[in-house]
Amino acid sequence: TSYACPVVSGVVALMLEAAPQLTYRDVQGILAQTSYMTDPDDEGWTTNEAGYHHNVKYGFGMVDAQAAVEAAQSWEPWGPEVLIEAHGMSKFRLPLTTAGCVCKQTWTKTDLPDSPVDNFCGRPDGSAEEWCYVTDAACQGESWGYCAQPAPASTVVPHDGTTLVHTLEVGTTGGFFTEWIEVYLYLDHTSRGDLQVELMSPSGTNSVLMPAPRPEDSNPAPTECSPSTDSCATRNDGICDNPTSCACDYNDCSAAGWIGSDGAPSLRHPTFNWKMTTVRSWGEDPAGTWTLAIKDTQVGSAHGPDSQLYSWDLHIFGH
Repeated sequence: TSYACPVVSGVVALMLEAAPQLTYRDVQGILAQTSYMTDPDDEGWTTNEAGYHHNVKYGFGMVDAQAAVEAAQSWEPWGPEVLIEAHGMSKFRLPLTTAGCVCKQTWTKTDLPDSPVDNFCGRPDGSAEEWCYVTDAACQGESWGYCAQPAPASTVVPHDGTTLVHTLEVGTTGGFFTEWIEVYLYLDHTSRGDLQVELMSPSGTNSVLMPAPRPEDSNPAPTECSPSTDSCATRNDGICDNPTSCACDYNDCSAAGWIGSDGAPSLRHPTFNWKMTTVRSWGEDPAGTWTLAIKDTQVGSAHGPDSQLYSWDLHIFGH
């Protein structure tokens, strides 16, 4: 990296000199498109459905300075980054109320009478939508929240060498161009280095998110949207941007009662303790079936309680 970083930085400088209007995403797109295979006989190369080649050792390949600058001169800048969310099991796991509703987020009851109100679905204005009022302290106290089906039970990660497979569907996207993908897992496992985790796109492109075996012998604690994880670039601007352009705009969305700038409910990002990223589906259309595969490679070894997969979610970024 002491060699690659300054060389690529120099190439990027030449690109920006030729086309200063390029954004960092445009630069990434040009480098991915114009780089070429180095060590082409290496078995790690794969070519995805969109024609991009990638290798876990070499990324998109060797940077071609001349090709990159020439492409920059005629490059049509990409539009704003768009996020597609997809949920494999349950978006949130929170206590079930007596009315069968799961409170996903609170809604402050500013204009309700103080008299007790039974659990029911509806909004403060009386419209029957996806809100509920709950008085069950086991949920979120006396507050408004989303109405939803109970969260499904967790899934046991097999310890016999078989692979746990889960799928999710992404609907028609109208020619969406995938740039990169975040994978959120909420997974309990006493020794995370034992697990092989892979993601397959609808086009059949496979990403090894975590190879196994590895020496890690612990499991990270779950993380969720909170003041400490508010990493939104536009945080504290008074506009709730979650999740249209930020994964966690906690401060602004909390002040807005978790209502987005478009007036629609704004959900926090999913509870997770594993977050992984892949660019192997660069340029592909994400519509279709995505497949998550988890395998415990330490068959028969001593282990604690059964490992549980509670949820998995995809954040697909592109344009």
